[in-house]
Amino acid sequence: MNTTPAARILILTAGYGEGHNAAARNLAAAIDAQAGAGTARLADLFALGSPRLNIFTRRAYLAAINHTPRLWSAFFGWIDRARPLPRHLWLLRREQAVLAQLIRDLAPAAVCSTYPVYGFMLDRLAATGGLRVPHYNIVTDSISINSLW
Repeated sequence: MNTTPAARILILTAGYGEGHNAAARNLAAAIDAQAGAGTARLADLFALGSPRLNIFTRRAYLAAINHTPRLWSAFFGWIDRARPLPRHLWLLRREQAVLAQLIRDLAPAAVCSTYPVYGFMLDRLAATGGLRVPHYNIVTDSISINSLW
């Protein structure tokens, strides 16, 4: 009998748009079906790192896309043109700390992200030696692909 624990795959998602979560859940289900239940671990760094701020920003996001779609479209376009990351990554220091801790605790074989901001965080962590496994971005944009990806 093989007693070696299965390698874990860390899947990062965010509650800003159901597409990110649906992609993460389906990826986790496929990994667990192939490698065994519990192999995939889902995490939302925003919910874990700043839970109260996450609730507020998720509500604001939902309000913007549902009630002011032109405003949201303009903001989305600005992000695409201005490319505020990784220049402003310092704003996510709590989320970066949570990510570093998850990687230390889980020692995943790979990290997958269904939210574009996490790619910058993973690159930074890899550059400082805190991530020594492959990481992948799963693009969830459907109509146009934002430069954040």
